[in-house]
Amino acid sequence: EAGKWLGGNEPVIALEVEGEVRAYPLQILIWHEIVNDEIGGV
Repeated sequence: EAGKWLGGNEPVIALEVEGEVRAYPLQILIWHEIVNDEIGGV
């Protein structure tokens, strides 16, 4: 879904917990200032 509007060179904040990986686009974090997600059971 994000591939439709997120360019290949956009900066992201990457997180890995217990082998699960997430990447949060920096432009979204700057605008919303929060992430509601569950990763690695946390």
